[in-house]
Amino acid sequence: MRKIIFAIFILGTVSSYSQEKNKFIYLHLSDKSVSLTPFYKPFGASMDPAITLGGGINYFQNLHSSIFQVIQGTWYSAKMIGGGITLSSSMGYQYRSTTGIYAEFALGIAGTGFISGRETFILDENGQYGQETPLHWTLGVPIDLGLGYQFAKYSVYCKYRYMLEGTYADILPILPSSLVSLGFKYSISRAED
Repeated sequence: MRKIIFAIFILGTVSSYSQEKNKFIYLHLSDKSVSLTPFYKPFGASMDPAITLGGGINYFQNLHSSIFQVIQGTWYSAKMIGGGITLSSSMGYQYRSTTGIYAEFALGIAGTGFISGRETFILDENGQYGQETPLHWTLGVPIDLGLGYQFAKYSVYCKYRYMLEGTYADILPILPSSLVSLGFKYSISRAED
């Protein structure tokens, strides 16, 4: 019971602290690939689509930089690994020039639920193999790099995410994947007193 009360207290503190901070929402479209090689086949002949919707808070912000946290959900469909949903949270740093161009870096943690693209057969209680489509779960560590341009409350950007996920399968304990994205962000200013 104490852990639940402590968790509610922490969430309440973070929630009340974040009320005074600048927030933003974003949407980006991506091409997902599975490879150890960074920037493998972005937007190539065989596209594996992904759509991401997310939001974030700038914890610290001045004229040229900010420290932020994002929470996002990504739906994807990839021929090699199947389709699924990834939920992630990342902390990051953004540097902005006076011209509106910015660069950012973020590191986070993610969880993915997916249905494999390969055929799966499971032994039942009668000793027969039957085809199944089980839901698999993995944990991941995403690294994000972004480059964008901000005008007023709007931004357009290109983002690259490299993520190591595990455990994908018994014979493949770690699955490297990446997303190359084009996106749009809207900044929500805090209420002025």
